[in-house]
Amino acid sequence: MSKWTQGIGQRRQWKAEEFDGLKPTVYDWTRMAAFLDGEGHLNLNPIPLKAGRGRRIQVRIIIGNTSPALTTWLKETFGGNIVLRDMSKHNPNARLQYIWSCTSGRAAWVLTNCLPWFIIKAAQAKILIAMQTEIDKTRQGRGRTVSDEQWDIRFALKAELHKLNVVGGRSDEGVGRFTEE
Repeated sequence: MSKWTQGIGQRRQWKAEEFDGLKPTVYDWTRMAAFLDGEGHLNLNPIPLKAGRGRRIQVRIIIGNTSPALTTWLKETFGGNIVLRDMSKHNPNARLQYIWSCTSGRAAWVLTNCLPWFIIKAAQAKILIAMQTEIDKTRQGRGRTVSDEQWDIRFALKAELHKLNVVGGRSDEGVGRFTEE
């Protein structure tokens, strides 16, 4: 099996305990839930495709910190990516920021396994998991299109997430028909 084909299969395996050879402990999942609750950003990232070929929405989670120890642990334990953000041109006193992120199936895997331990962001996590479930229903690849009905579902999920993320929004409100509640 080619590496490319293998990767497609892994994308759909995010409901398992293990993903991409990584199997965090229950303590790792509880820590991750706490970091996401406190410093995490859960979003649905719209991505325009090249040359006007359409658009797509991607599940994404981000944790930022000024300590490289946290993002290194996140990458070693859960995979994902780390980028550095230098904000010193805007604020000379700003420290270098380490930003860990993961997307799509890996993000859904993290959220699914953290769900029992979320205190603040459970509702947002359920919406992102519902989005990844919806995305996985469609066959991916060149020349494939997403139906208008599927886009309606995806944009409704994005609107629900937006309602939860507005200033003063509450994470236990606004979860609707797409999150199986």
